[in-house]
Amino acid sequence: MFIPNTTCDFFLFPNDPLVATPEASAIPIRLNGAFSSGSRGVFPAFYTHKLLCRVGAAIVDSFPSAQRHLVCVPDFNGTRFEVVLLEQASRGMQRVYLERLQPTWPTEEL
Repeated sequence: MFIPNTTCDFFLFPNDPLVATPEASAIPIRLNGAFSSGSRGVFPAFYTHKLLCRVGAAIVDSFPSAQRHLVCVPDFNGTRFEVVLLEQASRGMQRVYLERLQPTWPTEEL
């Protein structure tokens, strides 16, 4: 059963959340930290978090392109993550691998 723990806004590269309208907003997601598994180097790319959402949630990746799309949690004012890779997780669900961007300090973000 999919139980979201937050929401996110999705922005296609090169759109900036400070000036652009999101491609999709208030997407229900389940976000989990995954720094220890994402930093091992066995995966095709480095990631810090995993996001789970329903298929068709308008989140896409650009793998293996260097120009990554953005996910902002819980909205465009929140913590920014670059979309690394997207894969089918289970029936009706997709897993998105994310890399958290450095926030401006001090911060109350994730």
